[in-house]
Amino acid sequence: MREKAIIEIKNGKKMTPWREMVWFWVNHRQIFELYYHQRSTVESVFSAIKRRFLPYLRSKDDQGQYNEMLCKVVCHNLSVLVNSIFTLGLTADFNRKVTAAENRFYKDRY
Repeated sequence: MREKAIIEIKNGKKMTPWREMVWFWVNHRQIFELYYHQRSTVESVFSAIKRRFLPYLRSKDDQGQYNEMLCKVVCHNLSVLVNSIFTLGLTADFNRKVTAAENRFYKDRY
């Protein structure tokens, strides 16, 4: 039988994770929507990978499954990049030197 997780918050009341999420949504809506949007984006990417590259892994051992999933993620990222290049009319210059300001921007962001 599965036990429900109980979370105790500051005022001493105990809540299940679902009730805690609702409480957080009511009291801190902007922060909740920021993180919930990240979750919905990740779930959309997983769904796209499963639709495009089969919803299962063919490898039997753990290392093979890990490598197969990494290959699917790389293929998904490449297909999104190519699609963006053609639909938005972008040009990719992979030989360009990155400036120090760009390097700081990406280092701090990611």
